[in-house]
Amino acid sequence: MFGLKPREADALASLEELADVLDRQREAVRTGEWEAFAEASRRWNELTTRIDLEAVSNREETRIRLESLLAACQDIHAKLANELTRHSALLVSVRQHRHVLRSYGGLGLHTGVSYYIDEKK
Repeated sequence: MFGLKPREADALASLEELADVLDRQREAVRTGEWEAFAEASRRWNELTTRIDLEAVSNREETRIRLESLLAACQDIHAKLANELTRHSALLVSVRQHRHVLRSYGGLGLHTGVSYYIDEKK
């Protein structure tokens, strides 16, 4: 960043760091490390509040970098939506299994009375 004004150099460095944060978020989603994802999200918020894009003189380069950041954000959003759908399905399954177990007296809990009677008419 030789020959750049300090504010412009800071803005470009922040854009690079945002790209690194998105890489960390993508890796955290892939591995299921949600604490690392949350930490990267906090860092993202810090960077986006202090970045000064008005200081950048090369608008075309900035636009290209921002578009690549947007594409990475959309990719992460899609992966998070898939994870949410997967975990929601697992929760529904657990709820159904728990309901069935409770209905038939549970595992090892011999209450003597089941809510349902399995008899053919």
